[in-house]
Amino acid sequence: MTGDHEQVIWATVNGLRTSITLPADSSATFEAPRVADLNGDGRAELVVTRSVGANTTYFTTLHFDGQNLSQVVGDDNQPVTFAEGGGLATHLGYRCTAADEARTFDTIAAEADNLGAPADQLTYSGTRTTHTLRDGALTTRDTVEFTGRPRTDPVLAVDPETCA
Repeated sequence: MTGDHEQVIWATVNGLRTSITLPADSSATFEAPRVADLNGDGRAELVVTRSVGANTTYFTTLHFDGQNLSQVVGDDNQPVTFAEGGGLATHLGYRCTAADEARTFDTIAAEADNLGAPADQLTYSGTRTTHTLRDGALTTRDTVEFTGRPRTDPVLAVDPETCA
């Protein structure tokens, strides 16, 4: 952290030291970036905490282009953010999967349909969005909408370790 509402991420890649300053929640506990390979190209991306809520952590992703770190951008050319957590009311997370011989980055965002039900009977509705990453840009490949699915349904599967 460098001060209120910003953090500096430093990296040394093949002897080249580079950094980037990002917005940050100065009231949240600092978390080290997660090293991930979101597209399976053998080069690491960094998943960096942006802010932390009651049950949810929000992230952005950094890409190294050979000279500099930059935020991964989405279809709208804006930095990508995604979330993990949510408690019982919301199910948020991400995973990487192999599809068509290339790795994809999936984000899952769902809300409980029947929050008053016992925990083992909760169902969720939301979306699973599949992205591909190339040259620091995420492109949406597919969005699957789902309704009334138990947390154990494969469409709701999240696992950051699949991106390692």
